[in-house]
Amino acid sequence: MQNVETYPHLRNTRVKKCSSADLKRSVHISLQSNNGNSQFFDRLGFSLLITSTVAILIICSFYLMAKQPDRKAILMSFRDINLALEESYSESKYEEANPLVISYKLPSSFAAVRTDPRASSEYNQYLTQIRFISRVIQRVTKKPLGNNLAQIIVKESKKHGYDPLFVTAVIMAESGFNKKAISSVGAMGLMQLLPSTAKYIAHKLGAEHWKGHRPLLHDESYNIKLGVTYLKYLGNKFGDDKKTILAAYNWGPGNVERSIKRGSTKLPSETVRYRDSIMRNYSKWSSELRQQQVNSAAAKANLLG
Repeated sequence: MQNVETYPHLRNTRVKKCSSADLKRSVHISLQSNNGNSQFFDRLGFSLLITSTVAILIICSFYLMAKQPDRKAILMSFRDINLALEESYSESKYEEANPLVISYKLPSSFAAVRTDPRASSEYNQYLTQIRFISRVIQRVTKKPLGNNLAQIIVKESKKHGYDPLFVTAVIMAESGFNKKAISSVGAMGLMQLLPSTAKYIAHKLGAEHWKGHRPLLHDESYNIKLGVTYLKYLGNKFGDDKKTILAAYNWGPGNVERSIKRGSTKLPSETVRYRDSIMRNYSKWSSELRQQQVNSAAAKANLLG
C-alpha cells in the first residue's frame, strides 16, 4: 500500500475488502439492467415492425383500389365487404387436414356486383335489408349485435319467397328475438314452434332434416328455417293471405279451417291482437325501408352526378 504521507488524502480512507457475495450481487444487478434494456429495445423494434407493415398494407390497398376501373366496386363501403365476409364465415368449411384452418369464400353474387347491374342491385337490396333488420333487432333487444340473426332471417325468407320484414315481425311477436324462449304450452325458440309441428314440417322437407327438439332453442338458423317453411305451408293451405296465415300460425290451422267451413270470420281476441300487431309492424317497417331506399338512391345520384 502507498504511504499515506505521500498521498495525504488517503489518510482517513479505509480499505474495504470485497467479498465474493458482493461481487456476485453486483454482476447480477448489472445483468438485470442489461436484460431490461434489451427487452425494451426488442419491444420497440417489434412495435415499429408491426406499424410499418400495417402502413404498407394500407398504402398497397389504396393503390390497388385506385387502379380498379370499376367505380361501383370502389364505392362499395367496407361495411358491405364485412357483411359479405360474415356471411361467408357462417357457411365456411373446416378442412379435414387441420380443423383450425377455415377456408373463406365470398358469395358468388359478390363477384357479380362488378359486372352485372342487376346482380349489383339485388345484392345492394340484400345488404340494405340486413342492415335495416339488424337495427330493428338492436332497438328491441337493446343489444349491439344483430347482424348474424338478420342475415339468417333474410337468407331463409328469400329461399321461400317471403318478405324478410314479414318474418321479422312474426319473430318479434313470437319471442322478442330471444332464441331460448319457451312458451307455457312448450313452443320453442325464435319462431315458437311446437316440437310436434317442427317435426312434421322437417319431415316434409325430408326425414334427414329433423334434428330433434333441442336445436330449436340453440340453432337460430334451424329454428327460422323450419318456421319460414311452416309459414310457406300455411300459405299454400290458405292462399297466401297473410292475415289468415297469421291467424293459423297463432290459433292453429285446424281451428281456422273449421271456422272457414262454418262460414265464420270470428277469431279469438288474442289471435286478432297478435295478427294486427304483426301487420302493423310489417307495414311500418316496409314504409320506412322504402323511404330509406329512396333517400339512398337520391344521395348516390347526387354523388355520381
